[in-house]
Amino acid sequence: MKKLSFLILTAIFISSFAVVVQSQATESKIVIKAKEYIVQKKYKEAFEILENTTEAAALTLLGECSHFGHGVAVDFEKAKNYYLKALKKGSAEAANHLGRLYVNGEGVTKDPKKAEEFYEKACELGDQLGCHNREAISKTYSE
Repeated sequence: MKKLSFLILTAIFISSFAVVVQSQATESKIVIKAKEYIVQKKYKEAFEILENTTEAAALTLLGECSHFGHGVAVDFEKAKNYYLKALKKGSAEAANHLGRLYVNGEGVTKDPKKAEEFYEKACELGDQLGCHNREAISKTYSE
């Protein structure tokens, strides 16, 4: 029994590690470096490398910085524009952030239906948080 438990835990660990490695493999070196800069609060350096790329993950990061005021003033309009560009390139995370803007009325007219559409898109693109948010908003506004 102990051996079986050990094998199951080992399999879970290996599969979790594979997911992390896979997600990092899909991010460019630029995005990984920009994330390191953001964690270190070196926003100027992060912006300098992010603004020179048009990949979805970079656009999403720029949107997050504008959305949450990381190194720049909060600017919901800029955030929305970055997220929309990232979504056009297939970013599920950007779709989820767009849903948040609409559910909270951050820089846009509060629109739960539009939020639900963006959460649905995030879910379709494989974002589990988007699926959860879609379910939550559907329950909240259908009652």
